[in-house]
Amino acid sequence: MMYKVQVTILCMCLCLYSESEVETCCSVLRKLLDAVDSTAILSNFHAELLAGLDSESETVQHLCLVQVVLLLTYFTDVFLVDIALLI
Repeated sequence: MMYKVQVTILCMCLCLYSESEVETCCSVLRKLLDAVDSTAILSNFHAELLAGLDSESETVQHLCLVQVVLLLTYFTDVFLVDIALLI
């Protein structure tokens, strides 16, 4: 999957360059991830999210925390809708 390869390369760049380059990379990733469905993020990039949470860069940690919160919000909403349909 070409899209995954490109995002994975961006994720690898988060570990290699100066803080200003990391911030730029995070900005690009944030915009890309905003355009991707939550289930796709979870299924395709869960390892990258976990690695980012363990990053030395606070910018990377923040990006990953925001994505995790968005995922939790999305899946909580889906779960609540499913429960409401059962009632």
